[in-house]
Amino acid sequence: MFEICPIIGIHEALLPQGAGCVPLAHAICRNFQETGITLFYLDSGIDTGDIIAQLKCTKSPQKFNATEIYQEMMRLEEEIIRMYVPLLRRGVAPSIPQDMTKRSCFGKINWNDFPSEVVSRARVYPYA
Repeated sequence: MFEICPIIGIHEALLPQGAGCVPLAHAICRNFQETGITLFYLDSGIDTGDIIAQLKCTKSPQKFNATEIYQEMMRLEEEIIRMYVPLLRRGVAPSIPQDMTKRSCFGKINWNDFPSEVVSRARVYPYA
């Protein structure tokens, strides 16, 4: 399918950092300085496809709760789609390989591994 028709995804992290599930909650729990969204081409891996574009959040995972950051990410996702759909339609969108030496990929969160203050900011996330 990927060769017949490119498939595009949006991930709530600045790939290659923060790949995998619940990226926003992981950004808070793991004390990332910043986060954002990535528009990218899907491939057969987990969030490993080439990057089309990224937008950074103005709200730091070190200070804001997951719901506040999520709301900003929804606005950024709308913005990035408006910016890049015209380029995708014309076949001229960027395709930037990810630097896998900088990759972090996370799975299910064990809430007991993190301080309660951090967990309380992360768990308000819509699907954490």
